[in-house]
Amino acid sequence: MKGRLFWIALFLMVNQAWAQERTFSVSLNDASFVDFIKSLEEQSDYRFFFNQQETDSLRISVSLNQKSISQILDVALKNSLLHYSINANYHYVYIKSVSPILTDLPPGFFSLSPSSDSSIREFTPFNEAETIKADKPIIVGLRNANTRKEATLAGFIRNSKSGESLIGATIMIEGSAIGVATDGSGYYSLTIPKGSHQLRIRSLGMKPLNQKVIIHSDGRLNLDMEEDVLPLKEVVVESTRDQLVQGLQMGLERFDIKTMRQLPVALGEVDVLKTVLTLPGVQSVGEGTVGFNVRGGATDQNLILYNDAPIFNPSHLFGFFSAFNADAIKNVELYKSGVPAEYGGRISSVLDVTTREGNKRKWTGTGGISPITGRLSVEGPILKDKLSILLGGRSTYSDWLLNRIPNSTFKNSKAEFYDFNVNAHYDIDSKNSLAVSGYSSNDEFKLQSDTTYS
Repeated sequence: MKGRLFWIALFLMVNQAWAQERTFSVSLNDASFVDFIKSLEEQSDYRFFFNQQETDSLRISVSLNQKSISQILDVALKNSLLHYSINANYHYVYIKSVSPILTDLPPGFFSLSPSSDSSIREFTPFNEAETIKADKPIIVGLRNANTRKEATLAGFIRNSKSGESLIGATIMIEGSAIGVATDGSGYYSLTIPKGSHQLRIRSLGMKPLNQKVIIHSDGRLNLDMEEDVLPLKEVVVESTRDQLVQGLQMGLERFDIKTMRQLPVALGEVDVLKTVLTLPGVQSVGEGTVGFNVRGGATDQNLILYNDAPIFNPSHLFGFFSAFNADAIKNVELYKSGVPAEYGGRISSVLDVTTREGNKRKWTGTGGISPITGRLSVEGPILKDKLSILLGGRSTYSDWLLNRIPNSTFKNSKAEFYDFNVNAHYDIDSKNSLAVSGYSSNDEFKLQSDTTYS
């Protein structure tokens, strides 16, 4: 009897050791993940568990002879975001993205005292699993739409509060060097391999955004970013010789309406051209005027554009006020040298003023009154997230002030101006948009009856 028990125990030990060291052979070329799993399950008693949405775009090319299950999975999943865990007792294999499933508890798990909960918090697999549950992936495109290994992801990055497009926002693929920046309309286009990816979206003044996507084919993905205000205690600027060159365009200065509002203003009016005069290499032709000279050039050697339309008289009231309504301006670019060919060439400089598209989410309005002028702007959506309009007007009430002066010379005089602008922006589809801009301005000046200017 004892001899029989000995041989039975010896047989079980040899059988278990043989099962643990059992090897398999697999040879596949550009096969689907399901076919790869079926090939392993036919040769062994292992059962595999996985999410088909995470693996349907994965192609397997592997050729191995007499290798263990773990060795085969290491080679097959090497260039993917998938991880595996093996339960040796039941021969179960779990495959998932980001982090593997824990099949055993950490050593000494039940011996932890209540005061040692900090060590549990440092055990990263549990913390990572909680974060993954809150991050729901977005599926882009149709499954099995084509056989290409890459797909194009495109869309717009906008401000979640106003719907304005974000210029220069960066979209990066985590774990790779693939990335792109949005253009002047907030549009991006990115060609990446199919499958699961983690997008990292960053933009100056906005909260960082991380979004997981599963790409099956070409598709569109529009994302909104929230504004972020970061209090800074100090700024440390460091540079090396290789980092000095940031771009090929020289002599370009760019600023937006937020920068202009931070500068001192005359008579309560934010002035675009007065802000330009603060830049290096730009000088004024005289006190109380808006003409400017760039690096010794004359005022008529500057090209001033308002939404790509040339402006020949950029001032009101003999140069005391700019002809541009600051409430409608989005950004301003000044080319002091190396003017691009698209502007037709100018001896001195090019000043390009671009207006805002208008709020595509809700109706808003802004206005202001100064000692000389009053202004009002209204913007909002006609079709939400599709068609927006911006209306702005500015005028002076100096005539009313002249009539209050008890002097016949001034009462018979006249000094007034106004300007009006309208902008409409319509998103036709994912790749096309239509913008319409209108601008009207008028000046009139008369000193009694012998001098007239208009």
